[in-house]
Amino acid sequence: RCRHLTATTLPDLAFLLSLEAQRIADTVEARASLLNALQSNAHLVQFLQQAPMPSMYGAAFSPDSSLVAAGGSAADGEKGLIRVWRSDDGALLKTITTTHPIVALTFVDQEQLIAKDFVGALTQWNWQAGEDTAFQSPASLDPLNTVAVSSDGQKLAASSFNVIYLWDVASRELIAELTTPDASVS
Repeated sequence: RCRHLTATTLPDLAFLLSLEAQRIADTVEARASLLNALQSNAHLVQFLQQAPMPSMYGAAFSPDSSLVAAGGSAADGEKGLIRVWRSDDGALLKTITTTHPIVALTFVDQEQLIAKDFVGALTQWNWQAGEDTAFQSPASLDPLNTVAVSSDGQKLAASSFNVIYLWDVASRELIAELTTPDASVS
């Protein structure tokens, strides 16, 4: 499916799906899909070559696709990095160093993004100012797998094994825990 998307009009979606497939299962097919997505999008290759990270775990486009962000680990392997580029010309706009490696991220709007780090903490970043604010976390929070923001930017969802947690983005307060007892969520 990702190879077909790359060949048509959705190369950004093809790249993100390929990256997620490779993260879930490091197979020959997943690697081939990721390589195909990268080869068909010169801007993505430029981003990755311009400011490499030792390990990149997540990538996201802004709602209007004018920005792309990547999260990963710093050279020391202990700290993390978030990098934000302009997608039309590949210009690196900001590099943020974080306490722990970033494993998932998503944009709320053009100025705000939410990142999940290696230890499971969720942080909202004003990437232009480099300012961060933590989300409220329940004591029972298991390690999170993925993060996603609603299309209106008002709610955040994060999955963990058999629970989907929902937060209000403005207040950063947890508003619901949705349980799926018979299956894991990723």
